[in-house]
Amino acid sequence: MIVEIVIMDKEDSFLVKLDEEQASIWRNVIPFETELNVWKEEVYFSTPVELKLSKDDLVYRVVPGRVYYWPPGKAMCLFYGLTEAYTPVAPIGQYVGPLTSLRTVESGDKAIVKEHCIYDKYADIVQGLEQRGYLVGTPLSDGTRIIVASKNIGRYRLSFNIYVEDYGYHIESDELLPYLGDYNSIRILHYLKELLKDSRLLRADVSEENSIVITSGINKEDLWNAIEELEQYYPILIKILWNI
Repeated sequence: MIVEIVIMDKEDSFLVKLDEEQASIWRNVIPFETELNVWKEEVYFSTPVELKLSKDDLVYRVVPGRVYYWPPGKAMCLFYGLTEAYTPVAPIGQYVGPLTSLRTVESGDKAIVKEHCIYDKYADIVQGLEQRGYLVGTPLSDGTRIIVASKNIGRYRLSFNIYVEDYGYHIESDELLPYLGDYNSIRILHYLKELLKDSRLLRADVSEENSIVITSGINKEDLWNAIEELEQYYPILIKILWNI
């Protein structure tokens, strides 16, 4: 079951894939309204759910991309950086798509939490991504439905957005690094461009949010080729960046 958290005043939403044993619990209480909060690199919000947890259900360290339940606040917690939980939490699901989308959330944003339905127009692409092992959904971005996908490749989490255009598709990965416009950012961006010179469809780029990302602007026939190249190059680039 995928839950969609829709920010009412922004026409944006984000998605959580609940673990199988959690689905029936949350289905009984949605939809519900809530208020979003931001703490360090975490978005959390209160829920009507009160999980019965044992000490063994709780963890003291979190993994970006996993979604957790915080018992003291009956809250769902989404971690998008290196922040740790304030007190122990219980894993309940996974975030679907690029984690940097959570940076647009502001404390006080009003949201409605509901079950997510795949946008029919994108069903074929969603099915193809699911067959490749991705978690996939079609959330809102500025009022328009887009495709988001994520999966683990070894120790690395690959995630990206697909924007559907009349001419084809635009793929944009999650942030590799912030782009600050300084010497170091420019040096790294040029280095990534050089590493991707043998790729036919991928390029190192800067997003509208000033992140260094991997993008591909392609026609419809090249969609799966671009995703295959992204799966090939992304773990290599991340490993190199960690060693710079």
